[in-house]
Amino acid sequence: MPIKPNEDFIPRNIPPEIQEILNQYSSVLEELVNFASVAAIWCTEEVQDEKLTPLHFSFRHIFELIDAISVLVKYSCIDPCKILLRSVLESVLSIKYILEEDTEKRLKAFMTCTWHQDINNLRKMNPDDEMHDQFLAKKQRDKFMRDVALPEIPKEEVIENIEKLKDLLDSSEYRESEIEYKRLRRARCGRKPKWYSMHGGPANIEKLAEHFDLTLEYEFRYREWSELSHGFDIIRPNIVIDDQGIGKFSQIRLPKYAFEIAKAAMQYGEEIIFLYIEYLNPKKIQEAKELYLKEIEPLKSSVLHKNRIIVK
Repeated sequence: MPIKPNEDFIPRNIPPEIQEILNQYSSVLEELVNFASVAAIWCTEEVQDEKLTPLHFSFRHIFELIDAISVLVKYSCIDPCKILLRSVLESVLSIKYILEEDTEKRLKAFMTCTWHQDINNLRKMNPDDEMHDQFLAKKQRDKFMRDVALPEIPKEEVIENIEKLKDLLDSSEYRESEIEYKRLRRARCGRKPKWYSMHGGPANIEKLAEHFDLTLEYEFRYREWSELSHGFDIIRPNIVIDDQGIGKFSQIRLPKYAFEIAKAAMQYGEEIIFLYIEYLNPKKIQEAKELYLKEIEPLKSSVLHKNRIIVK
């Protein structure tokens, strides 16, 4: 027999009037993702260039997460949305930085860092590499991973894949980026650099946000969401005082802040869609604006500008 939930902890039945508003919030985000899917077709079919891979997949990442947020909002899972929005904001900043200037150089920096990480991961699969022994020792101590089977990749294939990546990094196309990566890694005492820190870029995500005058966005949203994703700042926001003056934790699936979450997701998504189109297929920008004004703006105005859930 299924366990009957404690309704004070996890109310499974959302009041109809609240569910209706949550459905509307979700529908706006779904429509935004639909809009993004059209933009993706316009842009990936118009310009086919492997160097644009970080741009295309950052765009995909943003809207995969916003799509997930639309589902969570519908079921009043609001706090988990903040963790997803943290990642959305990072990718928004990445795209903005890539497209701001020196786009080709920044795209190469992204791929250089990615390939170095791939090389390290492959080295762990080579039984003749010291990183393999270190990896196995850590695996043996890890109670959750010790019994997980490793991918069975022939050593020759691992070595071949590593050499291919090294050849790419040593090629004339990526040589400047590779030199900068190694210089920055030495300057950081062996620590892996962030791709956006290369060529004199921001040292960290906070500085990247400051670069775009989004200091408050970082301090009041990203920082809070980061604390939540790391398991901190989980007490103060979730304490409620009952009629006897006793503190206890609030229910799961509390719809509070659903409006703010939906609005933030809309703001991030809208900006990136138009940046993406303007860079990759500018002849479609007018069509995009008309589609937005016809389909997105009226829905957003009727839902996000009027309907808010008030939780006392």
